[in-house]
Amino acid sequence: MSKRSNYISQLITKRPTWLYKKYRLNIIGCTLLRNFETYLLIFLNCPFCEHCLSFILYVYMLRYIVEVSQMRTITKISKQKNKSNRYNIYLDDTFAFGVDEDVLLKNKLRKGLELTNEQITKLLDDESIQNAYLLAIRYLSYRIRTKLELQIYLRKKEIDEMIIEQTIERLKKEKLVNDAQFAQSFVRDRMNQTSKGPKIIRKELIEKGIDEKVVTDAIIEYSYERQLTTVMKWIQRELKKSRKQSFHNKLNNIRYKLIQKGFGQEVINEAMQSINTTLVESEEKKALQFHAEKLLQRYRKKHSGYELKTKVKYSLFQRGFSSNLINEYMDNLEEYM
Repeated sequence: MSKRSNYISQLITKRPTWLYKKYRLNIIGCTLLRNFETYLLIFLNCPFCEHCLSFILYVYMLRYIVEVSQMRTITKISKQKNKSNRYNIYLDDTFAFGVDEDVLLKNKLRKGLELTNEQITKLLDDESIQNAYLLAIRYLSYRIRTKLELQIYLRKKEIDEMIIEQTIERLKKEKLVNDAQFAQSFVRDRMNQTSKGPKIIRKELIEKGIDEKVVTDAIIEYSYERQLTTVMKWIQRELKKSRKQSFHNKLNNIRYKLIQKGFGQEVINEAMQSINTTLVESEEKKALQFHAEKLLQRYRKKHSGYELKTKVKYSLFQRGFSSNLINEYMDNLEEYM
């Protein structure tokens, strides 16, 4: 650095306290001073002269006067009544803003501290970041969330995108947001608490913004054996629900529902083959008897003999019952009809 640059640097780094005491006032229209550094560089490149140095020093003094005239003093700090971890900040005996306790401690705020406009702006930025963090923590307190879920939630709260990214990065470092852990926990919950298949679980995870590779790794825990056990238990519950439907129709409905639940054909077919055929036949006869009695009661008012028998058989066949079972039942009713 040249002697001239050293000399100017020494001049501008010494802030004369007498200027602050003598000229503490608001100066308007000094936008030129904001470009002081630019003018300084221009003069550093010009031939050395006392006039230049005097001008630079004069500009710097004016700028310093503007800065100190805009400083505001913290005159009071009080705890908020309803929120014990928040504080009200008063500047020059006027309420200015509220801050979280962490922001208060981080910036070492105290009564009598003087703040520039830049420092106040930084304080408000810190408060916005802390507010976003606390909103995210509250949202996570109900259950673990994915990165995408947090982003959507904070956007609804009108948080700035840059602050959202900073908040999520902080939560990742604190191990409060982890999509891989979320996916594993989600798969376990669906396995233990629902009868959903792996295809539906995969779809739900992708909709929550989880990367496909992470989803694939998590779904591995839902093994084929575990799927088969879930499907077989669900089928048994469905078979016990109603005896009013033919077993053939009931099986078709069960198969369709299992596909909708996200299970593969291989698991479904193996589970269907394990159904007790003796129990199936017994249930089928009970269902056929139920429907046949209702049909006889309905058609007997207008039909009789062969015509009545034909109407009942046709209606039973439409309901999904096998022709062998229908004929067997109708043959036992020959005398009654």
